[in-house]
Amino acid sequence: MQDEFSRLSRTVLDTFGKPIVILKEDGSLIDSVAIIKKELVTTGQFEHLIEETLVATLDDSIHLSRGDILERDGHQWAIDRRLSVSGHLSKWNIYEN
Repeated sequence: MQDEFSRLSRTVLDTFGKPIVILKEDGSLIDSVAIIKKELVTTGQFEHLIEETLVATLDDSIHLSRGDILERDGHQWAIDRRLSVSGHLSKWNIYEN
């Protein structure tokens, strides 16, 4: 069953995602695929506020940390924090760099 979910997650990224380059803080580069879009997310101490934020969805096997850079078509975004993990895909809060 896990293999089916993994294949489905990969299909979603391949269908809706676009190629990106990840610039790690240690200087290494990773080629990947990501979905970058604006979403409404809950925030605040008790998660009772909603704000619009820029979110990148990537394969969960890619290990990111705060400050890593995503680059696509001349645009750069910095990783802020992980918002959620679905088992195969991770959503990260990002901001324009």
